[in-house]
Amino acid sequence: MMKIIKILFAITIFILSGINTYAKNQIFSGVNQPISFSKKHLAIRDKFSGVPKNLIASENQFSRPGISKDYSWSDEGNSWIHSTNTTYSYNATGELLEEIAQDANTDDYLTRNSTEYDEHGNLTAEVSYYLNDELWTISEGNKYLYTYDGNGNVKEEIDQIWGNGAWKNDSKYVFTRNQQGEPTEFMIYLWIGTDWLLTTRYTNIVWHNWQNEQKESYTTQLYNEGNWLNYSRYTYSYNGNKSVELQEVWDQNQWVFESRNTNIFTGTEEVTIFEHWTEEQWKNIEKYTKVFDSRGNITTYGYESWENEQWTPKTEYLFDMVYTDNNDLAEITYRYWEPGLAESSNILKYEYANFLYFNFPTKTPEINSLSDIRVFPNPVKDSFTIQFNENGDSNYRVDIVNLAGQVVYNSVFSELTVSVNTNWLKPGMYILNVSSSNGNVYSSKLLKE
Repeated sequence: MMKIIKILFAITIFILSGINTYAKNQIFSGVNQPISFSKKHLAIRDKFSGVPKNLIASENQFSRPGISKDYSWSDEGNSWIHSTNTTYSYNATGELLEEIAQDANTDDYLTRNSTEYDEHGNLTAEVSYYLNDELWTISEGNKYLYTYDGNGNVKEEIDQIWGNGAWKNDSKYVFTRNQQGEPTEFMIYLWIGTDWLLTTRYTNIVWHNWQNEQKESYTTQLYNEGNWLNYSRYTYSYNGNKSVELQEVWDQNQWVFESRNTNIFTGTEEVTIFEHWTEEQWKNIEKYTKVFDSRGNITTYGYESWENEQWTPKTEYLFDMVYTDNNDLAEITYRYWEPGLAESSNILKYEYANFLYFNFPTKTPEINSLSDIRVFPNPVKDSFTIQFNENGDSNYRVDIVNLAGQVVYNSVFSELTVSVNTNWLKPGMYILNVSSSNGNVYSSKLLKE
């Protein structure tokens, strides 16, 4: 189980951290891109064969693989095991349409992942299938229904999920934009019973540089009996290759420092330091270092914690890439290191072939919420677990809000898996809000039995 978690975590890091992959881990949307795009387009699946292995390409590498041979490392045999072969198909601009995995030994079909897009290029469906009596059967999926204005900007997005053999409403996002198409506010609704419940809004959104995805400030608020209550506020500053994000929380009718993230990017290395406001001063918490190759793809991702007044290495993921003379990514090997290991340990390897070439469209800034987060069980009795499969470079604030808009529980975590005790919680429907220190959010219904 631990190795599976490391596998998913390593791939998530690579996909979400590579500066030249399609998705950027930003919170706000471009002119045409809805909130779901990077979250769903690069979703990491629980199933090994469902991992999108083909979405890695550098800016000057206009290709996509047609097939891949997929390997996992066997510690017992000290060798690579050829587990699956995957076939990919794309649309005219290189967006993934279908990914089918077959057993490497028997050629039996195992899983299928498919995606659909509308005329604006926005993702409208992402569905996973398993083979049942020789028929592809949906195992999980998401649909995204958009309403556009006359300029092609998303005015409203409704997200649906697959459950019990049918598509069901899950969440809704309503956007307000200025004349330049920049989002200045958006509201979040959750589907409760038979109607939409307004829960949260992002307001007072100011852009430092819209085209460069640089935010200046925004405020999040919770809806409570017809009133908006301040929740958190984010402010950004930029100085050359350095940027700083300051998070404040609303406490006793005033804004109070909560966290500060400092990011320095040199082109070949990106260092992010997370600090927490404690005892009237900023204290180091975590540091994440990413190293990139000449093509802009990430080769190293390291995590350190502040202990005994110094940075202490905790984990390191390494990505060994082999390119063809035509700049195609022909092979990638995932490795992992942690204290106690004499050397890094192999995890996965993909060998790509049958490259296809496209003219990739230019993506505009995107809204993104926390991706790949699992909350279980739900409904909940005594406790529930939150599992983050993101790159992990932040702390997470967890709030439980009742339907009257009152925060009945809040806490801050840095672990990727946390357990929340709900013995004390009265039975009923609640809203679970999770926000990361880098500004991404997750919101869902939580039923206490």
